[in-house]
Amino acid sequence: MNELQLMKNNNFYLILCMISIFQCTQELTHPNQILAKVGKHTISVDQFTKSYSFGPSALKEGPNPKVDYLNAMINELFLYEMLSQNPQYSISQTDSRLMLLKDEYLVEKMFIENVNENIYITDEEIIESIKASKKKLRISYLFTRFIDTAEKCLNVLNKGKNYNQLTDELFEISDEFYIGETKYLVYGEIDEPLNSIIFSLLPGQISKIITTELGYYILRVDDIITDSISNMDFEINKNRHKKILWNKKGNILAKEYLYSFLSPKNIVVKAESFNTIVNELYPLYKQYNSLPNDIFKLIDEFKMMDKRDDWLDDTLVSSNSGDIISREIVLYLQRRPLFFNTKTINVFAEDFERRLAIIIRDHFLINDAIKKGYQTDILLENELNIWKNNLVVNDYINSIKKDLLSQSYNEKSNALDREIIREISEKTKVLINYKLDSLKTKIPLDVDKTLLLNIEVDDQMIGHVPEVKLFKLGLPYFRLAYPSPNTLLGIIN
Repeated sequence: MNELQLMKNNNFYLILCMISIFQCTQELTHPNQILAKVGKHTISVDQFTKSYSFGPSALKEGPNPKVDYLNAMINELFLYEMLSQNPQYSISQTDSRLMLLKDEYLVEKMFIENVNENIYITDEEIIESIKASKKKLRISYLFTRFIDTAEKCLNVLNKGKNYNQLTDELFEISDEFYIGETKYLVYGEIDEPLNSIIFSLLPGQISKIITTELGYYILRVDDIITDSISNMDFEINKNRHKKILWNKKGNILAKEYLYSFLSPKNIVVKAESFNTIVNELYPLYKQYNSLPNDIFKLIDEFKMMDKRDDWLDDTLVSSNSGDIISREIVLYLQRRPLFFNTKTINVFAEDFERRLAIIIRDHFLINDAIKKGYQTDILLENELNIWKNNLVVNDYINSIKKDLLSQSYNEKSNALDREIIREISEKTKVLINYKLDSLKTKIPLDVDKTLLLNIEVDDQMIGHVPEVKLFKLGLPYFRLAYPSPNTLLGIIN
């Protein structure tokens, strides 16, 4: 019996989401010290280290990665200084993207106050983590988004067959799973709970079903390699392993905090209302992939099983801290870049259920944050301003690309290929470079080079991993963890 059917047979569905949002920040000697000034705008040490930690590796691959990355941040502020004087490019505080960021900040603030402040890391713990990192594991894994598929697959795997021999038999169970194997992994390289579980397994041992935000994993250790420890390992690796331990402890404490925060509220999702909103939204997501601005007009046009006009006012979520009606959830979804699996309505319902849990969690966290007055926090204003700068400049760069793209279509009627895309990027670089050359003669710049030299960053992985982007955890959609300069800004001297 699938989840949707289960809900239909119950009066309500109890739900508590235990997904954590957690951000690890490095301890800094001078977090608020000004590293650079561009006109009236500044870059603090804290701002630089956060952006550097979460920023793209393409900006850090030169001989002086800190200098190169800071130059990209400075170039961004040069452009923002120009754009902020032009109403055409300014973003108001009511912009939907900034409203989303404000909500996310309030959620994070709740975790910072109740989780981050209670995390302590000792040198002894760091040493033990370094020792653990000397063990490298290569694993086989199976992933599925459905618990019933995971249970059937585990039964097959426990028969003792090799992962590579199971494909045909597993496909008789379901095609909703993926099998693969990893390179050799070191401790802390992947997120919890997978990290701790993997390194607790013996060679050939198969894990239990592991529940994550994305779905369900089954793991098996194929090989183990153990390296020796040198006397310099602590000094070289202490910062990275402090971050690993910080995240590990943070995730544990975050789950404990969420349980203590949400449990007393007696949160329940009404099955009938849940089924109605699923039936109403499924055809919209199947056709449009997201909810457009005229969502309520479209809802009237795409009615499915439920023909009532007043279903939007149904109580979807009840709690001791207030109810949430379906209309509020629809408005929430309209503002967020969510994409659902619309293969079938039951698959959509499972996906919707997981996302709804996070939405409910954030709803109550945001309400509590507002009661505490966190929306007036000066740090919130600073954070939004940093994002605003980044969004304005990226919109400007994208507008240049869009114009060049339009010209390419006019010049070449055939479909765009990689060569044309590369050509557009190169032309964009030239135009930005030309603009920056002019701005740098008009706008004063001051950089504290000594302070930059003394800032500690973790560059161990630069040049050893493919281009990656880091995203916020715990959100019902992906969003960059911290604003970072456009990679096009890093190629400008």
